Amino acid sequence: GVKVSDNKRGLNNLEADQTKDYDYCKDLRSKLMLVSGGSDTEEEQRVAVERFVALLEAGEGIVEMLSRLQDAGCLAHATERFEYTFSDDASVATARTKRSELARSYDDWLKRIDELRARHYALNAFTIVELTYLIRLGRTDGGAKAKDLNRTLALLQCVSKQATFDYARRFCDTVAANLPKDTVLGHESTGEALEAIGVLLTELAARETITREDRGRSDIFSHFLKENQVNCLVGLTAEETLSSILSIYKPNLPRSEQVVLCAETTTAETVKLLFRRCLSSDRRTFCLADVQKLSYETQVSAVDEFERLHALSQSGAEPCQFRLVLIAQQEDTHLCTALKTYTVPKDGFDSETR
Repeated sequence: GVKVSDNKRGLNNLEADQTKDYDYCKDLRSKLMLVSGGSDTEEEQRVAVERFVALLEAGEGIVEMLSRLQDAGCLAHATERFEYTFSDDASVATARTKRSELARSYDDWLKRIDELRARHYALNAFTIVELTYLIRLGRTDGGAKAKDLNRTLALLQCVSKQATFDYARRFCDTVAANLPKDTVLGHESTGEALEAIGVLLTELAARETITREDRGRSDIFSHFLKENQVNCLVGLTAEETLSSILSIYKPNLPRSEQVVLCAETTTAETVKLLFRRCLSSDRRTFCLADVQKLSYETQVSAVDEFERLHALSQSGAEPCQFRLVLIAQQEDTHLCTALKTYTVPKDGFDSETR
């Protein structure tokens, strides 16, 4: 949290040494801006108001970065509190410096997460909220409870259907062994926990039994679709969307991590993780359907992430051979318009589906 205090009487009749929370300060700023512009405003009061506004703007920047860090799963600043005195000239500079430090911390954390996801493919089956849940579970005193183990098992089965309740218990115990319980998690310890989780998930994925159908799946790809291009199939009804998805993967059924059916609540992270799985898994087909249901902001963010990941996947000695299909009922969705390199001929695809 961020708080601002006044250690001398005066501005808006605040009591000496009184501390106010962030929402109160935002409301106070609005009131002060209305009364501080008059020609008869005393110079001292004008300077105090300007300092207060500048400090609150810096505080808003701190709140924004703390929110971004939390959303990104960084627990290093989860218990930090910041308090600044607006009657002190140095507070504005201190708050701005803290905001800059948090911004650098956010950038560093994203790079760390990026490296971990690139190193451990199985991490891409989970959102950062789910990974954070696993980390926090490892810090639970007395070990994980039954309801937590059931949820953990459900998550682990996204990686391998062979995960068992006993394996979920051992998984939680191993994560706990890699976490300090008596200190606040920082970048390094949180990263170490995610590294441990990544290793465990990779080992779990390696235990998955590969069937003959699974081995042949990578060789099946409709001749109406093109590799290493973003295939866009647009103008479909809801019924046509489902039949088209099944047609893309026939005669097999897709695995859960290969298809995302979008809804109004689908987050940018969910879409980005599908793109990441697609661009780090040679010749497996991935499908993002009902793209028109995504918010515009989500689509813009997803486009940026795809372009970034695509550039990375093509920069190595062996560029990734990807297969991606976007399906939308509308033809003018931003995601399809920005990314499509090949428009699937609907008539031909319909005949193949039938």
